[in-house]
Amino acid sequence: MGGPTIAQWERLKRLTFIVDGHVKTGRASRLSLPPDVEELHRVACDAKVLSVALTDNRLTDMVVDGSFQRFLRHAYAFHLTSDGWPTHLSVKPDGRIRTGIVTKSIDGKIEGRTTGGRRRCPSHQCNGWLVGVLWQTGQQLHICTEGWHYDPKADELRVIGGGTISARFVSPKPLGVEPKKRSEWPSRAELMKTKAWSTQSAR
Repeated sequence: MGGPTIAQWERLKRLTFIVDGHVKTGRASRLSLPPDVEELHRVACDAKVLSVALTDNRLTDMVVDGSFQRFLRHAYAFHLTSDGWPTHLSVKPDGRIRTGIVTKSIDGKIEGRTTGGRRRCPSHQCNGWLVGVLWQTGQQLHICTEGWHYDPKADELRVIGGGTISARFVSPKPLGVEPKKRSEWPSRAELMKTKAWSTQSAR
């Protein structure tokens, strides 16, 4: 059986946040299982990550006790290197990443560019990595891999969990820094004076 597609990986990671949200708001019993996650479940079973058969009757119990969330995390780990870094996003010899990679907010309406910085997330609850992003709002943040996904086909980072642009994963609400008001954003010309926005990212 072939492995999951890039789009399925992103959907899988997004689903971890959807599941967590249903549990925290008491709506776990109304959570349905998308077909692509069923396929990922079969792949995970083949890889001996999860041996329990996942049926509709079993799903709610697994969501409530946390085992479904753990399955999703384990399955997504297939997409990561041994130290938790996204497999398809290259790292330079000095430990940095490419400058200028397009980054999109959780709703896709705000763009940013990577600054090249990369370091371990300092939270003891997190195994992720922080990367520097200069958003078109003028805010420079370090967003954690636990809250974004890299799509190698589009060569984009996409925030998929946590705050709109902060991608904070372990933070309580309001989940990190919110975007500035539109009236406070720098102009495009001002952004283009920065290395992050003026650099044409090339793989």
